Amino acid sequence: LCFVGLGHLWQLDNGLSRGGRLARHLPAALLVLSGLAGTVLCANRVVDWSSPEAITVADGLKQLRSGRVQFNHANVHLQAKRYEEALATYERCIAIDPADRDSLPLFHAGQILIYQGRHKEAVNYLSRAVAGYFSPLTMAEEEIWHDFA
Repeated sequence: LCFVGLGHLWQLDNGLSRGGRLARHLPAALLVLSGLAGTVLCANRVVDWSSPEAITVADGLKQLRSGRVQFNHANVHLQAKRYEEALATYERCIAIDPADRDSLPLFHAGQILIYQGRHKEAVNYLSRAVAGYFSPLTMAEEEIWHDFA
């Protein structure tokens, strides 16, 4: 969207103040146009807000550099048993956080790999999960150690 700056509006209003009718209706016309623009933007976003999963996926496709958004997006894939998509999205989340400050993406990627029988690859993620920081509010550390074993 392109919004006209206040300076432009002032110049336009200043120049049209001698013009009569157009100058009187310009503020109302601009208000209507901005209202229509807002309505169109909201209408486009309503489809995204049809469910929590829909907005998570929509945001996940748009915000590719947000680790938290990518983690939530991967969780939607995991819950729907779309394991390849979930693994790719967890890996994108892991790449965003090279310091491994959150063990959950590592843990979930390792779980998917175990489920797929790719145990050597799973060890890489799970060993990083047990060596890094943990997410104690969402999962007990014992679960990570259990899968790592």
